[in-house]
Amino acid sequence: MNKRYLAIIAIFVVTQMAWAADIGKGKLTYGAKCASCHGPSAKGNPAMAKMFKVDAAALNLVDQETGAKKDEELTTTIIKGKGGKMPAFDGKLKADEIADVLAYIRSLGAAPAVAATEAKAPPAPAANVDAAGAKLFAAKCASCHGKDAKGSPAMAKMFKVDAAALNLVDQETGAKKDEELTRTTQKGKGKMPSFAGKLKDEEIGSIISYLRSLK
Repeated sequence: MNKRYLAIIAIFVVTQMAWAADIGKGKLTYGAKCASCHGPSAKGNPAMAKMFKVDAAALNLVDQETGAKKDEELTTTIIKGKGGKMPAFDGKLKADEIADVLAYIRSLGAAPAVAATEAKAPPAPAANVDAAGAKLFAAKCASCHGKDAKGSPAMAKMFKVDAAALNLVDQETGAKKDEELTRTTQKGKGKMPSFAGKLKDEEIGSIISYLRSLK
């Protein structure tokens, strides 16, 4: 398999992850395909490490080193295998399954490498805003729109658009009515997927309220 094809697969997987990764499904896939070597907590299986004659730390997927790697790199490793001991999962795991596994691993502590502009903590919601909106935004929107809702440079580069196109706290977006923002969220727009059936009306309302609280 050539490098260009692998890169295309990696980008597709990361895009799927950003749009529709399912941590619950990722946990199940991880348990079935990965836990035997990497352990149920993803910190490495000592027995397998001994068998492979490597340190258990080499099988740790939630350490700082792994957390610093980009999703594209981790995806390529899953597809190709590594070191002759980790098998290749090309043809054994679908793109969405890999995305789900990565999302699950990230949820355990291996936070993805992010641009410096995104590394800061998400803004605290105003006192009168339902905290659920902030949590929903972080889970469903931040991967593309950034933790501060000003747009993710990495995703903008992947989609070949200006980061400003992903900015949800700019003057143009702020001027739009809640109904318009709700329709866009439900139906999707351009490369933004539809969240119809994935987010309830009240959840979308909470996210919009949270965005309104940001400056």
